[in-house]
Amino acid sequence: MMTELGTRIDTARSNSSTKSFQPADIASLGNQMSQLSLSMEDIEKQQAIIKSLSFESLPARYSSIPEAHTQTFQWVFQEPDDHGAVSSTGSVRKWLHGGNDIFWVSGKPGSGKSTFMKFITTQINTQKALESWSYPKSAITASHFFWNAGTPMQRSRQGLLQTLLHEIFCKLPDLIESSCTRRWSMPVDQLDLKAWKIPELHEAMKCIADHPNLPVRFCFFLDGLDEFEGDYVDFCKALKDLSQSPHVRLCISSRPWNVFEDSFGRETSTKLCMHDVTRDDIRLYVQSRLEEHPRWRELNIEVDNAQSLIE
Repeated sequence: MMTELGTRIDTARSNSSTKSFQPADIASLGNQMSQLSLSMEDIEKQQAIIKSLSFESLPARYSSIPEAHTQTFQWVFQEPDDHGAVSSTGSVRKWLHGGNDIFWVSGKPGSGKSTFMKFITTQINTQKALESWSYPKSAITASHFFWNAGTPMQRSRQGLLQTLLHEIFCKLPDLIESSCTRRWSMPVDQLDLKAWKIPELHEAMKCIADHPNLPVRFCFFLDGLDEFEGDYVDFCKALKDLSQSPHVRLCISSRPWNVFEDSFGRETSTKLCMHDVTRDDIRLYVQSRLEEHPRWRELNIEVDNAQSLIE
């Protein structure tokens, strides 16, 4: 719009020495100025709605999760084989490339679920795999990390919905008007003052999931379902309902509680037990930490078979 208007004005200036503006030229410029004004108002509304979805503790849990240690989790993108642990519990790689079912990362406390979920959301190979699933549309990801030791927003359904919508609208602001119709009709200066309620958040998410001509497909990564505060049965049902959209699928993680096993654990091809596949990762971590210690070389000389400490 700005380029087109600038070209029009430059053309008008260059011709002003030989002829005056015609009524049609003036009307056209006025129309373009009006459209530019409306466009700026739309941008202000988009920014105000995105800001209203944010909350102070939104990035806290993600930031507190340690980065994956060097060379760990590399099995995620390997081809499944006939004898590897990955093939026996479900292939993340295969799921990323296709299929609309929910993929469940299950694991005992301390097995590395959150570190794994943070790892997989940041890998370029994840995006490449998702692009093959979403083709010819683009693949958009969003994530939420529940945390029962954090604020109410970090362990609630409202926090989940605001986080996902915030990420979606930051990447695709043009979806805001059709997804938040009632809020869009409000004056700009009131948008950031009106608190979100769960029904309105659900309505916005449903509009996105049911969009008839959505130009993208979404993959949501949700960590720590066992740290959610609320009715687990109802929550699992809501996630399964969301995954029925042709535009949406989910990768979730939790402890192996019965409620999650009943909802997501029936199909082995879309389930991964972290405590069954991270032995080699744990060994790499332990070996690295011991060998980096300044006294390890000394110990290795003085003690026979010091390497057995790693095991």
